Parts: sequence; structure tokens; C-alpha cells
Amino acid sequence: MKYELVEEGRPVEHCTGENYRLRITAEYELPSGERRQFKMEWYWAEGRVKRGQAVATYYYERANVTVKDYVEAAVLKALTGKGVEVGKVQLFVGDLNALRRFKALKEGVDKWREGKPRLLSA
Repeated sequence: MKYELVEEGRPVEHCTGENYRLRITAEYELPSGERRQFKMEWYWAEGRVKRGQAVATYYYERANVTVKDYVEAAVLKALTGKGVEVGKVQLFVGDLNALRRFKALKEGVDKWREGKPRLLSA
């Protein structure tokens, strides 16, 4: 497993703000000996909640991945503990916390989280 911090598809060393993403790649091997990669890209999604007359904006961690076959579904379950079906899957903070338990990803997840977008108060 490996990670990289990316901005507009290009790897970067440091990230701050909502345009930076965390790309995680897990390599696995099929019984036939063929090696494949399962990739996911985490981003900061913006949410809004109405509180009285004001609207509060917040950011949360999210990844949208497409699981192509039952092997990828098994890989994702091994990584996150989340049982999924083939198709489009949404991953959230609990899934990223599960990925963080892997030594190879812990530093990358923490670095990416340090760059969480900050809201400016008016």
C-alpha cells in the first residue's frame, strides 16, 4: 500500500485546502499471479447546515470509488471492514480511520488531515 498527496492530479509534498486530495493505492495479487491495483482518492466535501437565519459550512472527508468485481469488493472489505457490493461506493471518515490503522498509510492520512480547509469567519 502507498499514498500520495495530489493537487490537480500532480503529486505534492504538502497540502492545504479543499483542492488537495489523498490518493491511496493498494496492490493485490490474483490466484493466477496477475497483480492489480485498487485506487481511491479522498477529498474534502463541503456541507452546509442552516442554523436559524445563518448557514454553517463545514468540510468532511469523502471518497467515491467504483468496485469493478467481487475481488475488489473483498480488497475494500479487508482494508476498511466495510462489506460492499459491486458498483459505486461512498466512503466516509470511519472508512478512512480504518485505513489509518495500516502503518504505510497512517502518516499520509495525518498529513492530509492537517491540511483540512479552514473557514474564514465574516
